[in-house]
Amino acid sequence: MQYRSDRKGTKLSVLGYGCLRFTKENGKIDIDKTEKEIMEAIRSGVNYFDTAYVYGGSEAALGEILARNGVREQVYIATKLPHYLIKSKAGLEKCFQEQLKRLRTDHVDYYLMHMLNDVQTWQGLCAKGVDQWIREKQASGQICSIGFSYHGNSANFKELLDAYDWDFCQIQYNYLDEHTQAGKQRNSGHYHGTSAGRKISTASAGRGKAVICRSSAEADSGRVGISLAVESDRGYGGIVWYEFVGNGATERTGGIGIQGRRTDRGTDGAL
Repeated sequence: MQYRSDRKGTKLSVLGYGCLRFTKENGKIDIDKTEKEIMEAIRSGVNYFDTAYVYGGSEAALGEILARNGVREQVYIATKLPHYLIKSKAGLEKCFQEQLKRLRTDHVDYYLMHMLNDVQTWQGLCAKGVDQWIREKQASGQICSIGFSYHGNSANFKELLDAYDWDFCQIQYNYLDEHTQAGKQRNSGHYHGTSAGRKISTASAGRGKAVICRSSAEADSGRVGISLAVESDRGYGGIVWYEFVGNGATERTGGIGIQGRRTDRGTDGAL
């Protein structure tokens, strides 16, 4: 496994594990199958696991598996705040404490505003005290790095990136369609984000049967970025993919491809 450092020096596996579509039986997560998949990923060097409050049962399943195997301190957890459900600072705290309980942990390594798509929404959250709350949580160590996931256009993305000192962000990106949402073209959201030296994680959605790979050349910072996506005709193949670049980064296609596996009950570990 290869690793890349984020802006704080934390070494993350180039491949991360998406936890949205764990295999289910009769509407419930197949915890034993999911445990085997997650533990195999950890043994293979994966140390980044991405979930969210609204991924039905995902946080609790991930927390149970990590606790059951005593591996919480070996991995980094990313989860997301459903800000669209939050009405007050008290509601925010209640949601966060529920997430800690589900995940069986006392801190979240990477915390995202889920589907934060424009500055106006962020400003509305700040009016509810979210920015102050974030600073308090980071000071206490309950949140290590703060970011947002994004599903809007390039113009809004660039404005949002500059609206706060984010540690990282997650965007939709697909090698078969490089211009959807934040986009890749020069002066786009993707370029703007990486040129600011932030960690960009990319999530590919609904683009068909393909193994998708993208890598970037060395940045001025001396770091190399790589991002990977895997899909099958039943969904994603269980991979989140990351890019770590700095000012002056150039890009090229290439890198390595990872094949997702399809089973009778769905894809193995899904995003």
